[in-house]
Parts: sequence; C-alpha cells; structure tokens
Amino acid sequence: MKVGGVAGGYDVNKRRHTRYTVDKPAELDIPAAAGERHVRAELHDISIGGAAIHTDAKLENDDVIRLGVVGMKPGLARVVRTYEGGAALKFQLDEMAEKRLKAEIDEMA
Repeated sequence: MKVGGVAGGYDVNKRRHTRYTVDKPAELDIPAAAGERHVRAELHDISIGGAAIHTDAKLENDDVIRLGVVGMKPGLARVVRTYEGGAALKFQLDEMAEKRLKAEIDEMA
C-alpha cells in the first residue's frame, strides 16, 4: 500500500521515491564501541531511499546499522531521525543494490 498525504506537517507526496507500508519483522545489527548489538524491530514502511522502523532499541542520529528483513538481502542504512519507539533510515546503496532493492520492494508491494 502506498503512503500519501500529509504526515507530521510534511507532505509525503514530495518524497523522491514512492513509500510503501509493509509492517514486517526486521532485525538490526548496530555497531557499538563495546561490540555489536543485534535487536529486533518492525519495518513499518519502505522506499528505495529509506525506511521507517519501530524498535525499543536506543538509536542515535547518524548510527549506521545493518537492516535485515525476510525476503530482502540485508543492507546498510544511516539513522537520519529518531522518535519515540522508532527511527527513520536512509539506505546507503550503490546502483546495483538500488536495483535489487527496487525488485524486492516490488515483490512486497
């Protein structure tokens, strides 16, 4: 399902990539100075540019994490915004990975 309209004062229709609501279990690998943490999350929505996740894990802006979702190859993302119970992620993709992600999103949508 496509996400559209105005959310939190931001017109999501101005996004560069179409965002889809998916609500799927996810796993995060979060590098930390004291060792990597592996935590569970819920993928709420996704686009080629990024995703929104729900998690109780403490994330910080600019954290680089590895996001794993069933049916998708794990990939790197940077935390661009945190909020109560979750975070917004921006994917770090080369051209080949972007094409692969587009195909994976099309399978989910």
